Amino acid sequence: MPIFATLEQRAFAQPDCVAKLRFLRTAGSKRRVRAQQMRVALASLALLGANQLGRSKVVPPVNIARVSHGVEVRPSGGGAWVVEQTDRHTLYSNGLAVKRDHETQGVPRRFRVYRRDTLQRLDEIFTAPVGIVFHTTESQILPMEPARNGALLRSREDVLDHARNGRLYNYLIDRFGQVSAIVPEGQTALHAGHSIWASGGQVWVDLNESFLGVSFEAESAEPFLPTTAQVHAGKLLTDVLRSRYAIPEANCVTHAQVSVNPDNMRIGYHTDWGSAFPFRELGLTGGYELPVAAVTIFGFTHDDIFLQAIGNRPWPGLVAADQEIASQASRLGLIPQEFSTQLQQRYTTLRTHRHD
Repeated sequence: MPIFATLEQRAFAQPDCVAKLRFLRTAGSKRRVRAQQMRVALASLALLGANQLGRSKVVPPVNIARVSHGVEVRPSGGGAWVVEQTDRHTLYSNGLAVKRDHETQGVPRRFRVYRRDTLQRLDEIFTAPVGIVFHTTESQILPMEPARNGALLRSREDVLDHARNGRLYNYLIDRFGQVSAIVPEGQTALHAGHSIWASGGQVWVDLNESFLGVSFEAESAEPFLPTTAQVHAGKLLTDVLRSRYAIPEANCVTHAQVSVNPDNMRIGYHTDWGSAFPFRELGLTGGYELPVAAVTIFGFTHDDIFLQAIGNRPWPGLVAADQEIASQASRLGLIPQEFSTQLQQRYTTLRTHRHD
């Protein structure tokens, strides 16, 4: 190992910045460390000292897991890592900056999974999220104009306060592209309500516990497009979360795709991001083409009101789900409505015994 690397490691063990610099200068003189090597080591220590004086923590860019707010921080999004972390913010090497001014506490994340083929509940209790549900805040959106800057900032603070008080999401992306942590990743946010999703032979019910909630400051009314800054921040955040928890693309869905109403057995109780979600811009394929799990597994239906809410353009995944129901019903000699009613009973039974 080169001398300058050994000296730098020993210098980092010194109790304060002055002692570090004094040690390095003395050792360098004794061992004739080359001038350029010394400058590299001193510059590194000077940066450390400046951050210590500012009471921030510089996390070395090493490819190992670290614990942050109750979860492991792993290299993510093409090798991104936590560069700097304080009580107020976290900075990642891919450019993602997360503000923590509005962070609050939820309850520890704990959930179980069902097998798709039998709907048998597995005994194992899971604590790491398996997916992401994308939301809109459904708040009033002002025009993005310089003359309205003050009102835009006040509106943003109101939305963040509301999200914090209700523990509504894990992350919120405002219209300027700033990402704010609301509920830590290792804890449950109250974002999904009655909801269903399935992939890879597994089924999740009521996704608060099993999926992360990421919301964009946006309206759910059609049409709405996020700002360029929001899309960019959303991609950086999605890259980090997917890499950290090995989340498959099929488990990155919108609230409209997973929300259900058990009272009338219809999908789409919430319809935010029922259309126009920028899946591809966030590096995701599948999107609205994914079959709607609530329909194919539990026989949930939809009506014209739901179709209007998603822009009168049925998703390819919804069409495919309806076709699958019709095909299975035909094989059993039933009409689709009869078959859906049988599947709905499976959901009722599952919910009745969910907490046994």
